[in-house]
Amino acid sequence: MEEIAEGLVKSILRFAGLIVRSLIWLIWELCFWELGWYVGWPVCRVLSFGYFPKEPISDQNYVNTLSGFARLVRWMACMPRS
Repeated sequence: MEEIAEGLVKSILRFAGLIVRSLIWLIWELCFWELGWYVGWPVCRVLSFGYFPKEPISDQNYVNTLSGFARLVRWMACMPRS
């Protein structure tokens, strides 16, 4: 009987871990990369007087990671402080 309870607890904990990992991935993907791109791109465009970024806003999937990360950092710098 203990083995059944132990197996059930392990299964529940594995499922909870899967949910937590999925939420972390979703938060990272949506909040940082998507919002960072679509908010950071216009900010960079305005601050550089239309010179940077050279990629169009619709080419997010084709931008290298360094360029995307730089936009993410700028977006986070522009977020309002509370």
